[in-house]
Amino acid sequence: MTDLTVYITAYSQDDRFLTFPVDVYSPVGDLVASGIASPNRPGSLTFADGKRGPLDRVHVFITPPSGETAQQIVELKSGKGEAHFDIRGTVPTKWLEWVTPFHPLDHLVSNTQAVIARRRPIGKVWMTLWSLLDGRWQSRSLHAENRLSDRSGVQQITVAVPDNPHLLQIGGDEFGWRLVTLPPAQRVRVALTRSAREKGDTIDVTVSREQPDNEILLAYLSGGAVTEANRLADIPEMADRLLEEKINDPISAVAAGYFLLRINKLAQRTDWVRNLMNWFPAIADGAILSATLAAQTTGAKDTEIRKSIGVALDRGLPIFAIGAALLHRTMSAVHRGRHETKTFHQSYLALQAYVRAASPLGPYFAFRGLSPAEPTWVSIFGQEDNPGFGLSSDGTPLQRLVYARPATVRGRYGRTAVQLPLAPVSASAETEVQTQAVLGPLPSSGTPGVQIRPLGRQRNGRGLPFRETTFLSHLSLPTERSVTPDRPSSGSRKFAAPIGLRDEAIPDGIGPPPPPRQSERYWREQREANAVTVFED
Repeated sequence: MTDLTVYITAYSQDDRFLTFPVDVYSPVGDLVASGIASPNRPGSLTFADGKRGPLDRVHVFITPPSGETAQQIVELKSGKGEAHFDIRGTVPTKWLEWVTPFHPLDHLVSNTQAVIARRRPIGKVWMTLWSLLDGRWQSRSLHAENRLSDRSGVQQITVAVPDNPHLLQIGGDEFGWRLVTLPPAQRVRVALTRSAREKGDTIDVTVSREQPDNEILLAYLSGGAVTEANRLADIPEMADRLLEEKINDPISAVAAGYFLLRINKLAQRTDWVRNLMNWFPAIADGAILSATLAAQTTGAKDTEIRKSIGVALDRGLPIFAIGAALLHRTMSAVHRGRHETKTFHQSYLALQAYVRAASPLGPYFAFRGLSPAEPTWVSIFGQEDNPGFGLSSDGTPLQRLVYARPATVRGRYGRTAVQLPLAPVSASAETEVQTQAVLGPLPSSGTPGVQIRPLGRQRNGRGLPFRETTFLSHLSLPTERSVTPDRPSSGSRKFAAPIGLRDEAIPDGIGPPPPPRQSERYWREQREANAVTVFED
């Protein structure tokens, strides 16, 4: 038998973030042992000799949720060995150590001239904080309780999130716009670190509670690594305890619930799940767990499942990425096809749009989008007042887009009217349409979008799968038919809101004035009103 001890050295001794699965392989690639290790609790693994006698060396791996494994080759003597992993050398500053499980930071540590020369300019990056009050999303001032930075291209802000649903929107010239759900009634850390990628986003974003318990667990689950999550710190027993003690920490209780659901041990906790849904109205995930558990239970009534789904939709978007996927799966399971009600189907379409736009930041749910009501299926770049698809060095668009109108352009997520993204049309279909001369001329290469003249039913005789114009009108070439609302053209024409964003007229009467219509103009003005610049180089 061989005894192997695995040590992890770190600035912090916080086991909640720095507990990692450990795998040990023989020189021929056989898995000989698995366990966990953390700064406070070294991993202790014992394994049998190989087929040809005692092993003289093994390969030791630790695997964080990011998937960037660290490896060491350990020489074994007299049936003993030690592996040492020092996290301190992989972070530029100790206050960023909590980011290492989610994003590797070792590229920020090296300051050689060659490495510095390869660093891309980050560009301007901004943030807008959105708050859901009485079913209505609106932006609010972003007050950072604490803000840290250094010269290597990193920022960290700490935000005290009130006890209601919130989204943090982040965008930039070289960072695709994303909105991420923040856990309510928590102090939340947001780290922005220079990316090592040569293309794509110039920064990586990491979100965590200041006092985390289960972010790393859910990060594994969000990536489908159930086996790794199951190895962390006596999880089933701990998950039971966290779910039971939900009053003290409902966010950890939600994480525990998701884990127990994935390992098929949540059915015995139906009452706890019901209380998690009923006691915390700012959290949609409790209702998602209730609906999903009911859908997996034999004999559960369809009306009860749909009731929990309705509660989840009214509370805003899920906190965790795994919740969005489970809600989508549950709604699919109870959808009645052609016999479905318009209300449920519109909610189903809206959720589909968010799921397709998803771009998770660690365990938290995040999606590409222009606003809380405008998810997008492609990345949008630019400043808060000038969205686009990004430009190459010669000023031409990075993407040329042709889009088709969906069956309906409007969905409902709770009380939010959601503008559904338009589906991309294949290049072959576009070419065929152009060959048949049913399209007008495309705009010049300097235009940040593609405008297609609407196709009449009689002219579209080839049965091609679209007859609509473009992507969202924010990003289109303005014409008389497709325009951005309330912005004058060169002819000073006043434009109407696109189909799907018009609200019904509100009759005149005595009382307070109605709130502003949530049109494209509303979302644009709200986004711009409270945007804060966090990088500018």
